[in-house]
Amino acid sequence: MPDDPAPGPGRLGALWAVLERDFVVTTSRRRFLAMRLGVVVVSALVVGVVLGANLDRRPDTIGRYVLGAAAFVVPLLVFLIAPAGAAASITSEREGGTLDLVLAAPGNALTFVLAKFLSRFGALLVLVLGLLPVMGVAFVYGGVGMREFLEVLQLTVGFAVVGTAVGLLTSAWARSTPAAVLGAFLLLLAGPVVPGLAIGMTGAWLGVPDDTLESLLAGQPSVVWAAQFMRFFSPFGVPDLLDPHTAVLGAVSLVAFAGAVLRIAREGVVPARPGRRRRRASRGIFLDRPVLDRGVRGTLIWRPRKTAWVVPALGLAAIGFHVVAAADNHWRMDEAEFLIVLGILSILLGFQVLAAASASIAVERRSGALDVLLATPCSVRDVVRHRSVAAVLGTAPSLLLALGYGAVGVVAADLPVPALTAWALTTLLLLTFVAAVGVRVSATTRSPGVAAIRAFAVMAGLILGHGLLMFLLAVGGAGGDFAEVLSTWSAPVLVFLIPFSTAEAFQAEGSWRLFDTEVIVSSWLCLAAHTGGAAFLIARSRAALRRSMDGV
Repeated sequence: MPDDPAPGPGRLGALWAVLERDFVVTTSRRRFLAMRLGVVVVSALVVGVVLGANLDRRPDTIGRYVLGAAAFVVPLLVFLIAPAGAAASITSEREGGTLDLVLAAPGNALTFVLAKFLSRFGALLVLVLGLLPVMGVAFVYGGVGMREFLEVLQLTVGFAVVGTAVGLLTSAWARSTPAAVLGAFLLLLAGPVVPGLAIGMTGAWLGVPDDTLESLLAGQPSVVWAAQFMRFFSPFGVPDLLDPHTAVLGAVSLVAFAGAVLRIAREGVVPARPGRRRRRASRGIFLDRPVLDRGVRGTLIWRPRKTAWVVPALGLAAIGFHVVAAADNHWRMDEAEFLIVLGILSILLGFQVLAAASASIAVERRSGALDVLLATPCSVRDVVRHRSVAAVLGTAPSLLLALGYGAVGVVAADLPVPALTAWALTTLLLLTFVAAVGVRVSATTRSPGVAAIRAFAVMAGLILGHGLLMFLLAVGGAGGDFAEVLSTWSAPVLVFLIPFSTAEAFQAEGSWRLFDTEVIVSSWLCLAAHTGGAAFLIARSRAALRRSMDGV
């Protein structure tokens, strides 16, 4: 009789196999090593500047400032890195065609998702462990205890857990890595904000007690993070929100993890049936411009996908909350409320444009369509230009919705028409810059998933670098006109600053004034710089794509 076959590895063995493979592959890539070095260098630079600017202070004060700087940088970096890394974990298997093979191996959806979670969370712990010596400098000067040190670690690990879990959730449900990355950042950044707006605007109307409202609004991740590092700098008492917030992060992480497991279990049991999908006509709307036609497919302009409705839905939610709050306030509306909601809509559209532009050329290259397009009369210039235009054009329905909302503000809240015009111009130019960044990354990247992660990393690096510079100026005591002008040089600031300053310029004489002439001029110069940067990046994208197609 032949021998019985050897028993399989079992679920534990399958868990360890997936965990080991994913962890080794993730931590051995050059971009992970470069990211680890960059995180350590940035943290050490911030701590070094804080030390150099406060050497004349008492040692215990220096120790508190050093740990406060670490509490500012380390959780923020982890909060930005965690979702991007986890969002590519399952979609990369699906795009590579290995997900079915992994699910057919011993084990189940729970072991697979758990292995992915532990591998990505372990990679984040490697980054955090590399920062411990930098954070430990605070103990050299004193003024802090182990409790404060562990609280910073608690917040950092909490951000790592929830970022990884949410990234896995979007990676399990999305069909592409760019969509998963976009969904992860929207859930983590807009997810807590939208309920907060809902609670703040409708709480009084629903009869929610004021103490409950304050507790729920203070539970936002950004509020808890700011309160945590401000405890080391502010002489006033800052509320301790860490413990309840950690419990909320744990609950959200469990829900996200369960959602990922359910989706993978359903995918493993119920395979896709492409034969049931109804084929639609391939006729486009830009027949004489095939690159532009392919770029707008899947947006709200032509054959919208399900993911195309996410950003408009969030925008409608913000507008709905404002309408409910206005009804509760006897329909008294203020122009500032309209400008705030319009600024939030601009930031949401920026996420959408960045995701679309970063995947644009990389998708064509991976499918082989890029070679076919360049064999036609389409040139490299047409590919880059039309893909950039398509990324911005896909937001046209949402922009029209926002303009209609702004027109209501003109009638109901005396919002100045020049302020609405300034918002539209600022949003359009900044979206063009964001599209140029995404196309530039996509032109030099072969994988759409890698391109999306790199594009989001570039934009996050620009915004984070500006925030770090402002933080260092504040801690170092360098204020004055220079710091005030420098505070305008960031895209998320411009979508609020330029419309607000324009509205202020058209107020009646004797009204309050918030913005100096230098700040207003600097904001418009910054907008012009972003426009010039967009033109430069598009030109560089053409050159990079031409070199890649020539095999250089």
